[in-house]
Amino acid sequence: YRLYLVGRYHLSRLTDDGFRRALEYFQKATEIDPNNALAHSGLADAYIDLCSFNALPPSESYPKARQAAIRALQLDDQLAEAHVSLASAKFFHDWDWKGAEEEYKRAIQLNPGYPAAHQMYSYYLAAMGRFDEALREMHQAGDLDPASPGKVVGVGEVLYFARRYDEAIVAFKKTLE
Repeated sequence: YRLYLVGRYHLSRLTDDGFRRALEYFQKATEIDPNNALAHSGLADAYIDLCSFNALPPSESYPKARQAAIRALQLDDQLAEAHVSLASAKFFHDWDWKGAEEEYKRAIQLNPGYPAAHQMYSYYLAAMGRFDEALREMHQAGDLDPASPGKVVGVGEVLYFARRYDEAIVAFKKTLE
C-alpha cells in the first residue's frame, strides 16, 4: 500500500519523470501483491498519463492501461479508481463515449468523494460540449481537493474549452496564486 501511495504522489507531480517513477512503484506493488486492485488501477493511470503527456505512444500505453484497469476491476469491481481508469481508456483511446460516461458515473456512484472521478468526468463532459455540467464536476473536484493544482487549473481549462476566455483567464490566475 505504501508503494501505491508513493506512486500516486509521483503521478501528481505531472512530469514525465513523475509518471515513469509512478509506473515503477505501481509495478513493484503489483509484484509484491498481485491482488492489489489499487496498484493495478494506479498502473493504468500511469500508462494513461504517460500517453497524455506524449511520453509513450497510444499504441503502447492504452492496451497496457486497459489491461491493468480490467485486472483491477476483476479484483474489486467496487473500486472507483479502477472505473475511472477504464473510463479514461474508453474515452481517450477507444472513443467509446457511452462506455466512458457509464464508467465515470459508476465511479462517482461508488465514491462521490473521489476528486479524480469528478475531474475526469468533467473533461469528458467538456469534450461532449456539456460545459455547465463540466464546470459543476470540476468545481466538485476542486472542492474535494482544493490543494491540487490540477483540480484548480481544470476550471480554467473547462472555461477555455467553452470559449469563455475572460473567465478562463481569471481562473488561471487563481491557479497561479
